[in-house]
Amino acid sequence: TAEKIIWGLGSAAVKEIALLWGVKDEITELENTISTIKSVLLDAEEKQAHNHQVRNWIKRLQSVVHEADDLMDDFSTETLRRSSAKPMLGDHIMTKQVRTFFSGSNQLAFRFKMGHKIREIKKKLAAISNDRNFVLEVRNEESGVVRRVREETHSFVPQEEVIGREEDRLAIIQLLLEGEFEENLSVIPIVGVTTRN
Repeated sequence: TAEKIIWGLGSAAVKEIALLWGVKDEITELENTISTIKSVLLDAEEKQAHNHQVRNWIKRLQSVVHEADDLMDDFSTETLRRSSAKPMLGDHIMTKQVRTFFSGSNQLAFRFKMGHKIREIKKKLAAISNDRNFVLEVRNEESGVVRRVREETHSFVPQEEVIGREEDRLAIIQLLLEGEFEENLSVIPIVGVTTRN
């Protein structure tokens, strides 16, 4: 849909009618905005299956794109009306109708109407674009592999952290070095003293 709108906004017929009604600059800006957002939409569509926030963001964007599509229909309608209203040579009545159709009041009314629609669409696109940074951030986190490294445990304790256990340590070492420790099992009580910092 975005591709269709970009193509439509850039068509010669739309540019001609936009120039006639004085909204050429607005149409050009809208074309550029949708063109910029198009790549984001295509990229986000690949991620929406795994992220509901991306899906919601796409729905909002598509809704505004549909409004832009309706805007294109309005311009197409005006283009057709303009073409069908061209007078035949020597047809005084048709010439008068064309002059009435393109009178200042009609031009002003249409320009105001279309200008308002374009501004509303651009405003919504700006709001969606601001949310895009957050959505993309969430998407990037989910697309990456989150590695949870479990803290490795071991029985080694730095010697400087052991206080008042030197005699117990030596007794355990002596027991392990004795050859008969498997037959005569002994229990060595190790009582620690609770300290308060």
